[in-house]
Amino acid sequence: MTPVWIGYSISDGSVANEVCYWRDMTFLPHFLRLLTKRSIRARVVYGQPVQGEKDRKCLARIFHARVSAMAETSRGRLSFAIRSKNTAC
Repeated sequence: MTPVWIGYSISDGSVANEVCYWRDMTFLPHFLRLLTKRSIRARVVYGQPVQGEKDRKCLARIFHARVSAMAETSRGRLSFAIRSKNTAC
């Protein structure tokens, strides 16, 4: 399995409110508002595959740490999770 982080950016508005579909949003109004955006950029970052771990809770912790680190690095900041690559369960 491979951790993946996807980040979005738009020139006008809020990514959290106008690109991401979450909370108690109603789909159709959200989708129609999304179609009014001039451009939406996505950045996809792939991490190193995780092999050998079978415990799903441990995998969740590993993936959470790695995806959080990818997000921090992609935003231009160095995070602790990147410096400590070996995330133990």
